[in-house]
Amino acid sequence: MSISQTAQPPTSWNPANARLLGALALMLPIIAALLYHVDSWSEIGQARFLITVRGAIISTSLASMMFMPKAFRRILDSKGIADEHEMFRRATTFHASYKLIILIALILIIIAGIAANNGLGGKDMRHLLTTIGMMIAVYSMIIPFNILAWTMVPPDEE
Repeated sequence: MSISQTAQPPTSWNPANARLLGALALMLPIIAALLYHVDSWSEIGQARFLITVRGAIISTSLASMMFMPKAFRRILDSKGIADEHEMFRRATTFHASYKLIILIALILIIIAGIAANNGLGGKDMRHLLTTIGMMIAVYSMIIPFNILAWTMVPPDEE
């Protein structure tokens, strides 16, 4: 990072927009999973155009993180951290996100266990386990941004 980049004051951002974008990014993978697995909607979720509808929804969810404030991306990227305050914010964000990801993973594994005990097997079970793995990977990228969206204050308010 050059001196001219660190000398500039951080740009402000709208917390309502960041929180709305984060909430949308959290909900889209759930909608995609439901579209893929719920019997009455599975034809929509599994329909293939260029990619599946489920894949398009999840890709949109991940792409929405590009519209988060630059301050979030700078904190979550280890190369862009400028001071100790940002390092502390990064450490606490990842610490909280790891706890949430483990909780989500346990809940999804319990759901898979319940589904397996209720007679779901074969190809459907493989699809469910693939969806669970995909949701864990997607949420591991989305949750840190959401933690920052709900805990960080814009520079003008600090």
